[in-house]
Amino acid sequence: MAVSFNQATVVGYVGAEPKSTTTQNGHLLTTFSVATTERIGNGNEQTEWHNIVTWSKLAEVASKFLHKGSCILIQGRLRTRNYLDNNNVKHYVTEIIADRLQLLDKRSDTGTNDGAAASGAFTAASNQVEDEVPF
Repeated sequence: MAVSFNQATVVGYVGAEPKSTTTQNGHLLTTFSVATTERIGNGNEQTEWHNIVTWSKLAEVASKFLHKGSCILIQGRLRTRNYLDNNNVKHYVTEIIADRLQLLDKRSDTGTNDGAAASGAFTAASNQVEDEVPF
């Protein structure tokens, strides 16, 4: 019997302010990008950008506590979707659907006085709704 496992773990920095929307069914969706950088020799670096999608309670946490430059750990599963642009060209997007988000900023770096934001770990509920992506 073949076994498969779809798990992604990323530790990096939020690239821009998270964007929150509400789906037609009233579910909160927050998206943002995370940059990871690795040294590849001779003082050079390579940065990868990861598209992150959070739903429901995790989306609330992301919209409330994350800001551009926040250091975070994200765990989730990879999903690739496609869409047609205005010129009828098909594009593919790979995203991490977050199941866990951990804030790694020091308390003074979060820009809030809320202790929960300092180094909190948040896990998504198991009843995520991902079939109604509004884009």
